[in-house]
Amino acid sequence: MLACPACGAENMLGAEECEACGYDLTDLSRPESASSFERSFQDKPVRCLRDHPALTVLANQSVRDVLGLLMQRDEGCAVIVDDQGKAIGVFSERDALMQVADEEEDILDRPVGELMTTEPVTVEADAPIAFALHQMDLGGYRHLPCVDEKGIPVSMVSVRDIVTFVGHRFLEGEAPA
Repeated sequence: MLACPACGAENMLGAEECEACGYDLTDLSRPESASSFERSFQDKPVRCLRDHPALTVLANQSVRDVLGLLMQRDEGCAVIVDDQGKAIGVFSERDALMQVADEEEDILDRPVGELMTTEPVTVEADAPIAFALHQMDLGGYRHLPCVDEKGIPVSMVSVRDIVTFVGHRFLEGEAPA
């Protein structure tokens, strides 16, 4: 962990700015990675994990339609976007399951915007994989929208993507130190 010199908040090593105050942390020294395995998490950007765009839907689309798209694309999560294409929420298979368990009425015809998780945590496509993994761990997320500099979703990073990345590192003969 790295303490922000401006506010003292703890940040993950390699973070480019303080999560608490936005202070620029890029010039602070980074510890040397013990192995190429560790370096790959710091050096490789999140965008290398996925080669297809995020599933994006509008908030007024029905839960039924969004679940159909998730199944059709074999995705676990959709990014809910506004009219400008910016992320305003996420809706996952887990959100649907939790709502079905809690609701007595049929939720499938309701707008997905009523059930989405609002103000989603996102990660920029050029952020290190280690940063995305840290965000997922902190929030207990299985999916993390990956956005461009304008906040437009470009992909969705999942735990499965990170496990696949780790598996490939092992197959290439890399292992943690």
